[in-house]
Amino acid sequence: MRSTLSVLVGVALFGCHDPVQLSEPRAPSLTADATASAVSYEIIDLGTFGGSGSALAINARGQVVGWSETASRIRHAFLWEDGVMQDLGALAGGSSWASAINSRGDIAGVSTDAAGAPRAVLWTRGALQDLGPNLAGFNVATPQKTVFLSENGLVVWTARTPTGPHAQLWDGRQVIDLGTGRAAGVNSRGQVAGTSLSHAVIWEDGGMRDLGTLGGCCSFARDINERGQVTGFSFDANGNSHAFLWDGEMVDLGTLPTDRVSEGHLINECGEVAGVSIRCDACDAWHPFLWDRKRLMQPAGGPDYLPSSARDNVEAMNNRGQVVGWREMGPSRHAYLWDGATRDLGTLGEPSFFARSRALAINDRGDIVGFSWAGFSAPTVPVLWRRTPASPDASAETSGP
Repeated sequence: MRSTLSVLVGVALFGCHDPVQLSEPRAPSLTADATASAVSYEIIDLGTFGGSGSALAINARGQVVGWSETASRIRHAFLWEDGVMQDLGALAGGSSWASAINSRGDIAGVSTDAAGAPRAVLWTRGALQDLGPNLAGFNVATPQKTVFLSENGLVVWTARTPTGPHAQLWDGRQVIDLGTGRAAGVNSRGQVAGTSLSHAVIWEDGGMRDLGTLGGCCSFARDINERGQVTGFSFDANGNSHAFLWDGEMVDLGTLPTDRVSEGHLINECGEVAGVSIRCDACDAWHPFLWDRKRLMQPAGGPDYLPSSARDNVEAMNNRGQVVGWREMGPSRHAYLWDGATRDLGTLGEPSFFARSRALAINDRGDIVGFSWAGFSAPTVPVLWRRTPASPDASAETSGP
C-alpha cells in the first residue's frame, strides 16, 4: 500500500500550482487580468432518465457520477462518460445516489433499501455492493457529504448504533467499526478524519488520535489529504471559530481582514486549504478563502475580490487551487468558480431571474459539475461546465490569487 500511496501522491502533487507570495502588496497585472477575462466555460446538459437530477462528482478521466429520477420519479445513481449516461441501479425496492468516484472508476454512494433506510454502497466495475445499514446523517439535498471514497477504494461513512454515531471503514474486505464519532474523509493510507466527542480526530492503525483544539471547547474535522493533513475548524479561547490546518500540530489559519470567524472545508494534495471566512457568527456574509503553502490566507477570488453581503458556499477544490461552489444573494443562486478571479458560471438556457445553478465538484483539468434549474416546476438538470476550446490553457491562466 505504501508504494501505491507514493504514486498517488506523486501524481497529485504534479498538479499543484506554485503559490504566489503575497507578503507585500502587488500591482495589478494587465497580462493576468486579460488572460483571466479571456477564459470562458460552456455548460453541457448531461441529460436524465426522465426526471430531475444532479451531477455530484467527477474524476481525472472526466467520468461523472450523480443521480437522476427515472420516469416513475425514483432516483437512481448514474455514471456519465463520453456523452452516455448509465443507470447504476439501486438495492431492491430502493433509490440510489452516486456521490464519489476515484481515478480507477470505483464509485461510492447511498442506496435505500425496500424499507427506505439509507445504506452505504460501492460500485466496482458496475457491480453494486451493499456495505452496511443504518447510515447516519444522510440528506437527499447533500448526498456527497455522507459517504467518502479514497483513490484506492477505501470507503468511510457514519452509522447509527445503540451507543450513538460510529465511524465505519470498508477496507476492501470487511467493515471496521472505528468507534464513537462521525467520519469526514479517508485517504489511501487508511487514515480517517472525523470528529469524536467534539474533538477533531484521525483514526489510524487501530487507534484514534485526538487533534486537540485552538484553545476552546471544540474542534471539527472536515477533510483529509493523502499526506494525512487535516482541515476543519475549532473554537479559540475567546469562543470564535477559526479554520485550522493539522499537520502534526493544529495551526490557526485566522480569517480574512473583514471577518471574525472562519471554517476550513477542503484540503488538496498541495496542503492548501479552502473554506469560508465569515463576518460574524450570525451573518450571511460568507467569503471564500484560499490558504496557500506560504501560510497566507487570501480571498479565493483574488486580490480584486470585494467582500459583500453574499453567502458564498465552497463545495470543492482541485490541486491547482481552483475553488467551486455557489453564491446565494436573496433569491439568486448561481454556480461560481474562484480561481484568482470571481466567475459566475451561469445557468442552462436563457438568463432568467428564476434560474439557479450550483457547482459541486471540480477535477484538475478544471472540469466542473453540478446542476442547473430553470425555476418553478422545471426539473433540475445535471450539468458539466467545460473550458471552451478558444479559452487559454489552464497552465496559462492565473491559478489561485
